[in-house]
Amino acid sequence: MRAWRLTDADWNSWPRGLDDAQVLAQAAGLGLVGIELGVYDAAVQLAPERLAALAAGPVPVTAVLLSLPADDWPEGALGGDVERLHGQVKACAQACRELGLPVLFGHEALAGAIEQRRTLAAHRLTDQRERILARGERRRVKLHELHVG
Repeated sequence: MRAWRLTDADWNSWPRGLDDAQVLAQAAGLGLVGIELGVYDAAVQLAPERLAALAAGPVPVTAVLLSLPADDWPEGALGGDVERLHGQVKACAQACRELGLPVLFGHEALAGAIEQRRTLAAHRLTDQRERILARGERRRVKLHELHVG
């Protein structure tokens, strides 16, 4: 019989003002096996000092979620600043490797895919499964959905 391996996302605790140590302690106290890191800016959320502190915590980082909110990417991720997107994905892929998380293919392959699909309205990627009653404006794309990690 398979056992569930439950994790939490650090970004769930941001509105409550919890710092990393509190988020990790809360996850450990709940018996969770890990934490998912939300990334809006890789230079901030994946800073080496932060990753080192998280690695010393009571639960490991088990996933990385690169978010592309419309406020930060008004032209869409693939329709706007492609080099910026490439840099964000590259940083997330590198952090995943350092954390021992799987990366399905490297940033070099993604760069080629980005150049080939520049006309795609990327800001619509997360709206493919809209809710019937309430249409959310979320623009989060998990790296595994982009076949990155």
